[in-house]
Amino acid sequence: MASEIATRFADRTSGLVAWADLAPLVSADAVMPAVARALGVPDMMAAESARQLAEVIAGRPLLLALDNMEHVLDAAPAIGELVAMLPTLTVLVTSREALRISGERIVPIAPLAIPTDQGDLRAMAANPSVALFLRGHAEATSAHAAHGQPDALLLESAARIVRMVDGMPLAIELAAAQSGTMAPAGIADLLERSTLAVLASGRRDGPARFRTMEAALTWSADLLPGPAMRLLRLLGIFRGGFTTESAAGLASTLGFPHLVSALPTLANNFLVRPVEAANRYAMLEPVRMFAAAMLEEKGEDEAARLAHAEWFMQWAGRQALALAGADPLPALDALDDDLPNLQAALTTAIQQGMAATALETIAALRRFWEYRSHFRLAIRLIDDALATDEARALSPELLLESVFCSSYFSTLLGDVAAARRTAITLHDLAAAAGDREYETRALVLDAIRARYNHESPEEALPMARYALASAADAPSGYGEWAARLTLGGHLQELGESAEALPLLEAAVRGAADRGCALDQAVPLSRLGFTLLELGRLDEAERRLAAAAEIAHAVKGLGLLIFAVLGLARAAALRRDDVGLTRAMILTGAYRSLLERITMPSEDYKFSPYWDAANAEQRLWANDMLGAAAAEDLIARGRDLDPDGMLIYIRS
Repeated sequence: MASEIATRFADRTSGLVAWADLAPLVSADAVMPAVARALGVPDMMAAESARQLAEVIAGRPLLLALDNMEHVLDAAPAIGELVAMLPTLTVLVTSREALRISGERIVPIAPLAIPTDQGDLRAMAANPSVALFLRGHAEATSAHAAHGQPDALLLESAARIVRMVDGMPLAIELAAAQSGTMAPAGIADLLERSTLAVLASGRRDGPARFRTMEAALTWSADLLPGPAMRLLRLLGIFRGGFTTESAAGLASTLGFPHLVSALPTLANNFLVRPVEAANRYAMLEPVRMFAAAMLEEKGEDEAARLAHAEWFMQWAGRQALALAGADPLPALDALDDDLPNLQAALTTAIQQGMAATALETIAALRRFWEYRSHFRLAIRLIDDALATDEARALSPELLLESVFCSSYFSTLLGDVAAARRTAITLHDLAAAAGDREYETRALVLDAIRARYNHESPEEALPMARYALASAADAPSGYGEWAARLTLGGHLQELGESAEALPLLEAAVRGAADRGCALDQAVPLSRLGFTLLELGRLDEAERRLAAAAEIAHAVKGLGLLIFAVLGLARAAALRRDDVGLTRAMILTGAYRSLLERITMPSEDYKFSPYWDAANAEQRLWANDMLGAAAAEDLIARGRDLDPDGMLIYIRS
């Protein structure tokens, strides 16, 4: 980067460029003599040297490039004085830390962009991070490799590698250099195991500090004062970044409450970097791996992992309380931001004999897993915890809630076999404990499963009626509310909307009475569907639009799907060109939402009712608009992101 800037300076100004590598210097006193040698002017420290330099450059622009100044920053004032004396002089400094002198302009060098579209091979090959890896791969394997087009496996492996090193150029070059002895897929596998040793064996003719990733980072770390070095090691335990709160909390848990005060030092040395979220920082993955390796080398890793798990589970408990309130968005966003840390904390707890605490945390975060569509992760964590020896001693209440969450998430995923199996387990456990609330929940889940199981939808209605009847023995609980919502939805889809209406109105009131914004979107959508069947289109659209507003506000893509489905149906029922145009665009929008929450949009089935409704709407559109036009409109809808969907809904 510095050499490119120097070249552009010379081309644009016809000026002189002088280059001084400061890396070999051992003290700040050696900087000005090195500058003198670079400029061909002896004894830069002498008073007359500025005049001598002025005579050399004779008013021409001069760029003085000082490479690697971070370890000799005490020479910064002398550089500032030189610039002040010579108005045609520009100094370009590369350093891990700013000089902090007058007139300084800091330009952080960001990592290279990494690929985001995994399916577009052409775009992947053109990505700068991937292109850098491919060049290094060609050099490491054979010159002939540069003449052929990279195959899909090579591109996918390269993309995995550059993502794991966060686009860090040196790390990419070092990884590519391994291609002579290891397949790129193998390099990616090692990086996934956080193996920093794979980033070794760079060019032997390069500076020693750049021959391995560890050497490069050690060069920077050795310049840190003791507290900053200790904090750097500790931060290696975080995954996906951290907040000042979590860094301070972890340090305090380990008995170092003031250690976080060294964070600005790490930021000034660009070993951590602020991200858009307030008070949040990230570490490039090679830096994090280096810090984690130092933590392990010092024998501090086990205590740090346990403290990390303890702090994040307590933090998650605080977020869970906010999820049940009127403004859950900050908690949802915070949990999403720290999901890698939360997952690591829960995994550590499960592995270290704290399965009960982990399950309590997972259960408390049920709304987060549900409304941000992290179903599979939650199920896996629950299964891991229930497989431990400690699970045998769980309280009946915690066991019931854990199995309920697993069954519920399997139901939402459409995993019929797992949903059925876990619902039976939940029912048996609840019956053995005499817990009518969880018996009701098991019955509700079985009714939902039956409705979405295309082999036996006729089972759903009697199951839903039985679930609501069962709730009479455990009134005012979640099970009763879910039973009303489920039975109302079943009745609506079977055309019994008059009977469904009071049940769904009660479900809407129940969610509102609890003050939980997250629980209001689904009953509002279901009520909107019912009003559609009753011919009250305007009122239905208002309810569905309200559900869409809530879903969008909390970034609940799964919630937004149902509102969009209903609004598409409402538009189609108007049976005119405008309505069917809107219906097809919204059809594309809900398919896009399915893809965003990793459900296969073409194969996923909601229920016989919605499958039939969607097919009917498409036939109407084909008839009135033409099949090609309908397909184009669906494609337009698929291009909408959630923000664009809400704008379109409001239009």
